Amino acid sequence: MKILHIVRSPDDAYAMQMIAAQESSHDLRVAFVQDGVYRPTAPTATRYVVEEDCVARGVEAAVDSVTHEQLVDLIFDSDRVISW
Repeated sequence: MKILHIVRSPDDAYAMQMIAAQESSHDLRVAFVQDGVYRPTAPTATRYVVEEDCVARGVEAAVDSVTHEQLVDLIFDSDRVISW
């Protein structure tokens, strides 16, 4: 199952615990938005940052970047979407 987690805060420990718990049994992708772009960490999931959020915060993309339009595509390509 394709699951997309959208993470807004780099300090959301519960979100990171849930992502880690699902990594072995699902095709996980994690999109870091807003302040989440400051620390886009997830052990083995495919990670993205929204480039507009990186630019707004003066942060260089540490992982693959996507536009808001590409984020919408990721959402529609996923079986489930969880927003944190």
